[in-house]
Amino acid sequence: MKSIFTTLILLSFCFPVFGQDCGDLFFSAYVEGSNNNKAVEIYNPTPNAVSLNNYSIARFSNGSTSAAVNYIANIGELAGGNNVNLPPYSTFVVALDKRDENGICADYPVWDGNLYIDVLLDMIGEPILDSSGNPVSGPQYEEVDCGGANLSFYPIHGDEYPYMEEYDLAGKANIFASPEYAINRAMYFNGNDAVALIAGLSVENDYSNVIDVVGVIGEDPSDIFPAVGAWIDSLGNPLTKDRSLIRIPEQMSGTVKISSNGDQWDPTTDPYEWTTYARNDFSILGEYQCICDPNYMLIDTMAIDTMVIDTMAVDTMDIDTMMIDTMNIDTMMIDTMNIDTMMIDSMNIDTMMIDSMNMDTMMIDSMNMDTTGTGYFELDKLNISIFPNPSQGWLYLNIDAAEGENVRIRIFNTNGQMVQSTNPGLLTRNRMIEVDLNDLESGIYFVEVNGITRKIILQK
Repeated sequence: MKSIFTTLILLSFCFPVFGQDCGDLFFSAYVEGSNNNKAVEIYNPTPNAVSLNNYSIARFSNGSTSAAVNYIANIGELAGGNNVNLPPYSTFVVALDKRDENGICADYPVWDGNLYIDVLLDMIGEPILDSSGNPVSGPQYEEVDCGGANLSFYPIHGDEYPYMEEYDLAGKANIFASPEYAINRAMYFNGNDAVALIAGLSVENDYSNVIDVVGVIGEDPSDIFPAVGAWIDSLGNPLTKDRSLIRIPEQMSGTVKISSNGDQWDPTTDPYEWTTYARNDFSILGEYQCICDPNYMLIDTMAIDTMVIDTMAVDTMDIDTMMIDTMNIDTMMIDTMNIDTMMIDSMNIDTMMIDSMNMDTMMIDSMNMDTTGTGYFELDKLNISIFPNPSQGWLYLNIDAAEGENVRIRIFNTNGQMVQSTNPGLLTRNRMIEVDLNDLESGIYFVEVNGITRKIILQK
């Protein structure tokens, strides 16, 4: 019926900016997992359906500057000539085609959810425990003789084991590619191969039809980062090997880096296009949300005395900071809510339905709810809240780290240059740290705390 806002302060909605951005497809996710768990996800940021039949995936192996025909997988050909339309603001997953349940070694099947899951044991046979002291479960492996001097290890699988969705990559795929390595090698990337999305059946000599690249064409990270054998993040950890990646919501087009053009991988900036997940985490597939989508809502800072909402229906809501004195809601329906900091004095809710909520900090003095429903609720492993954001010169970090953990704080500008660094020493739990930004110019910065990065805005 109505929404009432009184004394509205610092309200900033970020909606799509169309033009050159949001104009063509790009990779929204990348999976380089164990065994044959390999996939890429394509996103359509446009308001129109796009035929994928003229788009292909190309692999530039080990620093190669070209992709031969057997290193390119055309989606139209994979679909047998049938037209494949990608609806607006939707994703399409291409996975390596290894689906023979009896396959072993190089033909071991892509995980399909039917794995033998049990408590994981350490080197001396003791259960591995999480931070709360509970046993950790995971896939159980068996030795397989694949020839050569050493035995290989592969997960035990079969229909006799209960299906678990989190271990199902095959079920996330819209189409499969490259079943036989000798015929087509496009999907056999392993962290040191540039993977490109191209418009057409082959790569133009001037690379003009390359619209997105994971990595750098013509650069072999095994030569540059030999200890890792992959492109790395700012901490020196592998980014394109043994990882699942999803593009940040602010990504509006592909990124093309080609060594012959003078491009090279920059660990201080390039990784920030992606959010990193653990190896064999397939939950990211099919879940990408982008600011190109008009239904996407991004709020930097909202300070409200009173909010009264009868009905709110939102696909995705990303909030850096929300400060509300009183919130009265009849019905709120949100698919995904990501919040850094929420501070509410009083909240009265009749019905709240949230499929997914990721939150760093929530501080509520009073809450009255009739009905709530959430798919899941989780905190970062290192619980960090940063405020205020935007900042006028001082930043406060509330870090909930393990007792006695050493924490490093670094500030980067948008060029990837580290402009400030501090080590507050050993922490006690829930310690508040004050960071002086008054020597920095106004603009956008990235705060990195032990590998966890948050974007902040400095307004002086």
